[in-house]
Amino acid sequence: MKWRALVARDKSCAFPGCHHTRFVDAHHVQHWSAGGETSLDNLMLLCSQHHKLVHEVGFTTQRDYQNHWFFKRPDGRAVPACGYHTLDIMDDDIEEVSELLNNPPAGGLLTAADNFLSDLGPACGEPPPPAYWH
Repeated sequence: MKWRALVARDKSCAFPGCHHTRFVDAHHVQHWSAGGETSLDNLMLLCSQHHKLVHEVGFTTQRDYQNHWFFKRPDGRAVPACGYHTLDIMDDDIEEVSELLNNPPAGGLLTAADNFLSDLGPACGEPPPPAYWH
């Protein structure tokens, strides 16, 4: 009975930005071994990946001033309500991350692709231009 009510309330994983509806678990916010109740107020749906973040990596959940749940990373920063890409966590050295990800220059993606192809030269195995039959 509580499972149906929990799924009806949360609809998907409660972690910000996650919309997984399969492979979700009922997570006790205050663990049952620490006196947490198995009630809707103490339960939320978490997918397997985010459930692991909470139990093994150190993410925590807290209530804000409006009594809504929010997540905090192990370093104490709140996870944005819209979620984030995993690479957003790597913010210590922007220059190294940009080189690692091969971010395009200010000219945009097309300029980056042109530069990449010109660096490879004619021996890169570039396909011939399309032939049009009339």
